[in-house]
Amino acid sequence: MSIITLIVVLVVVGVLLWLANRYIPIDAPYKVLLNVVILLAMITFVLSAVGVLTTLPVEVAVVIVWIGVLMWVVDTYIPMAVPFKRILQIVVVIALVWWLLQITGLLSHLDGLTNQRIGK
Repeated sequence: MSIITLIVVLVVVGVLLWLANRYIPIDAPYKVLLNVVILLAMITFVLSAVGVLTTLPVEVAVVIVWIGVLMWVVDTYIPMAVPFKRILQIVVVIALVWWLLQITGLLSHLDGLTNQRIGK
């Protein structure tokens, strides 16, 4: 996929999402859900277009989407003090990034670079 096509798709989706947010009457929680789902879909699309997701199974994209939706549900509907919500969100994001680094093999690559620097 060419860079022009990628940019055109992102612009068109962005304009459509802006129009939906601006002119379609949607309750605030559902508007946030729509934005999160579209954002996750666009991130998955861009990663696929640049070749990152060609080596990863489709289940990874599904896991990322579900984690995003579950974080939104926790943030919106579960009564919890704001500092605890933020801590939970940070822990989930760190765990997700660690998991992605591990399944892509980048974690072992980074470990190898660290071992080379300290002379192991």
